[in-house]
Amino acid sequence: MRLGRARESGDYGQRIDADLSLVELAARKGGLSGADTATLRRIRFDWRGDDIEVRALRLSIDAARRAHDLAGTLEAGATLFRYFSGGADRTALITELQATLAQLLAPDSPLPLDRIAGLYWEYRDLAPAAAAGDLLVSQLADRLQAAGLYERAGELLDHQLRVRTRDLAQGPLSARVASLFILAAQPARALSAIRDTDTYAYPDEMLGDRHRVEAVALDQLGRTTEAMAVLQTVPDAATIRAEIAWKHHDWKTVAADAPPRSRAARE
Repeated sequence: MRLGRARESGDYGQRIDADLSLVELAARKGGLSGADTATLRRIRFDWRGDDIEVRALRLSIDAARRAHDLAGTLEAGATLFRYFSGGADRTALITELQATLAQLLAPDSPLPLDRIAGLYWEYRDLAPAAAAGDLLVSQLADRLQAAGLYERAGELLDHQLRVRTRDLAQGPLSARVASLFILAAQPARALSAIRDTDTYAYPDEMLGDRHRVEAVALDQLGRTTEAMAVLQTVPDAATIRAEIAWKHHDWKTVAADAPPRSRAARE
C-alpha cells in the first residue's frame, strides 16, 4: 500500500524507487514478468547516478544470469563496474564477468563469430589479466582468421600488441598482426604494426620474421626499392625477393635469386 501511494503521490525519484521496489519484490517471489522487465529497462534508461541505478543494475545482472543471457550479464555488469567501481562486492563481480567473457568466447558459444568479436571488443577491459587473457584473445583471433575475417583478427591482436604486450613478446606478435593486415589488404596498418614496435633489440630470428613481413607491406605500398633494401640483411629471403621481382617483371633479380640447378638437371 505504501509503495502504491508513493507511485501515485510521490515526487519523480520516489515514484522510480517505488517501481523498482515492486520489481525487486517480484524477483524475490520467483521471477520477472514481461511487464516487470519492461519497467526495469525504463528505470535504467530514465535514472542515473545513485543507489537506485545500482539496485537496477544488480537486478539486471541477476535476471540475465537466470536467463543464461551472457551478453546481458556483461552489459549490466560492465556498467556497474565502470561507473560504480563494482560496488561492495567488486572482486566477486569482476571474477564473474571475466568468467562470463571466457564462456562467451568459448568455441561452443551459440553466438555468431562476428557478434562474439564485437562483444569482446566492447568489453575488452574486463578480460582476464596476463596469460589467461592473452590466450582468450589468441584463440579468438585464430577463429577469425580461419573464417577469413583478417581485418577483425588483426585489429584484435593489434590492440593486444599495443596495450597488453611488452618487451620482446612484441616481436612475434607484431609480425602476426602485420601478416593479418596484409591479408586484409591493409599494408599501411601492417607497416605501422612493425615500425611502431621497433624499440627492442629483438633476436635475429625475430628480426628476420619482422623484416620479411615489413618488406611485403612496403611492396604493396609501392615502395619496392625500400622493400628490397630491407631484405638485404635478412637470411633466407631469396624466395620473397624473387616473388617481388616476378611481380614487377624484374627478370634479372628473379634469375639471380633462383636456386642453382644441379648438373643432372642441366643435362
